[in-house]
Amino acid sequence: MIHQVIAAYLRTNKRLVIPQFGALIHKESEGTIAFVPFLKKDDGVLTQQVAAAYGIDLGEASAKIEAWVNEIKTQITTVGAYPLEGIGILRLDPNGIYSLMDSVSSSFSTPKGEAVRPQGTPSPSAPPAPSRTISTLDPATQAHSGASPRPYAGQRPEETSN
Repeated sequence: MIHQVIAAYLRTNKRLVIPQFGALIHKESEGTIAFVPFLKKDDGVLTQQVAAAYGIDLGEASAKIEAWVNEIKTQITTVGAYPLEGIGILRLDPNGIYSLMDSVSSSFSTPKGEAVRPQGTPSPSAPPAPSRTISTLDPATQAHSGASPRPYAGQRPEETSN
């Protein structure tokens, strides 16, 4: 299927235009795939890849891609989404613009062997968000007892003085 050709291509390349539909951009630094609906002009790369993968000429490959794009649009209109195995799920956003969402397979990986996540998903190696310790003492009690408020985690003691 064409989505397999696309996934294989994006493992070693940064961008692939789907003619008259949009482009998939591999963001290596983030390990994500982004969909850019405004890059639609056919650069011939997908046509060449499909022709080579299926053993057909460029005209047949172009027709196959066109039919596939029409299938995507029809399915998104009728069902609401179109899964690209190993890449993500194409949907329409509230503004009627195609976008790439949740991953449906973890089989897509970069040449370094790192899994590629759909855009917007957190990295499993990302550090946890910093936490703060908040004083639970009642200000009236603090004033009576002479206790000073506890600092937030990471706050220097001199920053807590009144």
